Amino acid sequence: MARDYTKYNVTGLGENLNKRQLVFEIVKDYVEKNKPSFDELTAVFKDEIQGSKGFIRKAAKVEDPKRFNTKMPLKIKFGVEVVVSNQWGSKNIDAFLSLAKKLKYKITFVEKQSSTSDDLTPSSNLTTEQITEFKEQEAEINGDYNENAWEASSLYDDLIEAGDTAWADSILQKMEDAAQDFENLATVFEKLKERNETERFLRVIKKAESKAEVAGEYIQLADEVIEMDKDWAVKLYQKAEKLAVDSLDLLDLEQVAVSVCEMDKDWAIKIFKKAEMLAEDSFDHRNLAECICKIDKNWAKNLIAISEEKAKTFNDFSSLGDTYANSWYFDDKNKARDMFEKAFPFIGSKWDKKALMNSAKDILGNSDSFTQKMVEFIENDIPKMKLPKQYFPDYNLACGKIITLNLANGPSCHKIDYFNIKLNMETNEVIGHADCDDHLSRWFDSWEVGIYDGYSEHRSYDGEIRIWGEDDNENEWCVYCHGGFEELEEGDLPDGVSGEDVWNALGNGNAIYELYHHIKQNITHDGLNNSANSEPSSQDLSVDIELRKGNQELICTIKNFDVNRDDSEVKNMYDALLDHFYSDDFYTLTHYHLFEDFIREIYHEFLTNSHPSDDEYGYTIEDMKQDDFDWWDNDPILVVTRIGEIDLRPIVNFDGDDENILNKCCEMLDINED
Repeated sequence: MARDYTKYNVTGLGENLNKRQLVFEIVKDYVEKNKPSFDELTAVFKDEIQGSKGFIRKAAKVEDPKRFNTKMPLKIKFGVEVVVSNQWGSKNIDAFLSLAKKLKYKITFVEKQSSTSDDLTPSSNLTTEQITEFKEQEAEINGDYNENAWEASSLYDDLIEAGDTAWADSILQKMEDAAQDFENLATVFEKLKERNETERFLRVIKKAESKAEVAGEYIQLADEVIEMDKDWAVKLYQKAEKLAVDSLDLLDLEQVAVSVCEMDKDWAIKIFKKAEMLAEDSFDHRNLAECICKIDKNWAKNLIAISEEKAKTFNDFSSLGDTYANSWYFDDKNKARDMFEKAFPFIGSKWDKKALMNSAKDILGNSDSFTQKMVEFIENDIPKMKLPKQYFPDYNLACGKIITLNLANGPSCHKIDYFNIKLNMETNEVIGHADCDDHLSRWFDSWEVGIYDGYSEHRSYDGEIRIWGEDDNENEWCVYCHGGFEELEEGDLPDGVSGEDVWNALGNGNAIYELYHHIKQNITHDGLNNSANSEPSSQDLSVDIELRKGNQELICTIKNFDVNRDDSEVKNMYDALLDHFYSDDFYTLTHYHLFEDFIREIYHEFLTNSHPSDDEYGYTIEDMKQDDFDWWDNDPILVVTRIGEIDLRPIVNFDGDDENILNKCCEMLDINED
């Protein structure tokens, strides 16, 4: 039983990555490029890809931290921190590789190394540096091999890979002795299986059986021992079946049936019939049809027909299309096309569009009429901003008609280091991003955008720049420049084109600034009518801000605070809120523009020109100046109650029991009371 030590190279991300590193680096890159919300991120990196432990979790809500990379959280939209599963092995990495391929990541295998029990050696060839590092890792476990089982497991893997089997074995024994739950014992017996230590492996399996509580755990144990002890495996499957029946768990019943099918087909059919009695919706019947297809094709056809009758949502129809097309099941592309057509009217998000487009391309091919329909649909939904002039007249279209300028944010931006401007050089348009929640993300692929003030003063962008392009054969390239061409970072430039040629055509600092400034001036343009003449509001803009204690008690207020600075995004974003009040846009306006762009002026205004509350027993701004003011206990916060014509009091003073405020709040957010 060999241990899989395959390493991976990912173009542009890293080389010689193990499985945990591979998954983390790709998720990290995806987050940085797409700035997704938590729901959007988990819709792509689904739990089912990882398996029973889960894929992505909010850092603040992780229930099992040892199974996630809690030391390296990722920040997504609205500053939410998430962590990525570190539980990856030969059983689930293929599903992730398939997803990564769909997301257009280029992955190559370095080499498939494995270690069998014959390779293991008790002698250590570790360097002094390795010994020091491993001792530090062991110290982090702090003697608790149950609570810190993940750290112990990681140390074991590293020691095995480094060649010190004796040290690794002592760690594994401590893990076995300390394990208090099924999951930690499962980690131990899986590693013993890799080492082909059958006697010790079975002993730990017996321990794990005493800790098993759910059907899935009994199924896992049965799958492990079936080749060594069939009778024991049967008893474990029977326990799993009973638990699944008692809990009315359809998926567990399916899993038991699939597991016993090769051993006892009749038994599997009986279990599948029990599962069919629990099936309710389209998903249940489709999933059951896939499981049964190899046993009874006619039964599977009846189930898939019921699934089609019960289909109601985008995912129902889209998944049916994938199932119909799969050669393992029905291999019927015509039915797949019918399901995709039925899914089309239910498209509700950019993730739906991407999923249906990818399925159409993979299953029907690029030339199919439905695929072409999806291409046109997505193209029409992409915002475009027609430019008033050609800012880069010397650009050679042979390099590709689509280019992306990756520019650096200045120090005023604290969260995001870079932003992008994507251009169609043939049509002279800025290509935006569909389904974005705010205007900056629509046009700059980032919710935080602002170049260095000095560049604005001189009206010339002179910072570092990466220029991405793609030729007609879909070959991507990227050059890095800073005051001139420095290096080709990605791909190959078209024949006869040098990095200096790209820089000379696209590196003009004045032209880049003009382009950036033009987009900023037209930031509220929706991009769907190719008009570049949408002008921001010319009205004077002011806000009211309250300083409150954490319990919402008022301390003082500033009225009619002027926010008419020329280079501020507040005014531009206010125009969008006037047209359609969206709470996330308002959050971006206040937290990333108003409070950052004007914080010094706001602070001064509160000190010199604020209005105290009428509460004679409350705190005042003078109290806050005193050395004994308890900032931690009072937790003062800033609250915007008005911006321009928008009265925000119904939201910031929300009271569900006040019918008047409730109605006003629902009207602003365009939602119902439910």
